[in-house]
Amino acid sequence: GMLGLTMAAMARSAGAKDVIVVDVSQNRLARANRFGASHTIVATSDFDLPSAIRSLTNGRGADLALEASGAPEAM
Repeated sequence: GMLGLTMAAMARSAGAKDVIVVDVSQNRLARANRFGASHTIVATSDFDLPSAIRSLTNGRGADLALEASGAPEAM
């Protein structure tokens, strides 16, 4: 949504090298690219998100994670 897109844009403008956006919607992920996301991931119920993040960060993982959906499943 707009909050997540704004967070992505702010992270990029603050100097974040990698901004990874995760969403269930392909349309929102397409917009995330325009808002500064360096990587986008389509989330599904059986998806191993931590492994995907480690893969995109050479095993390091995320320095910071922000949740903007408010969905209990996201926690």
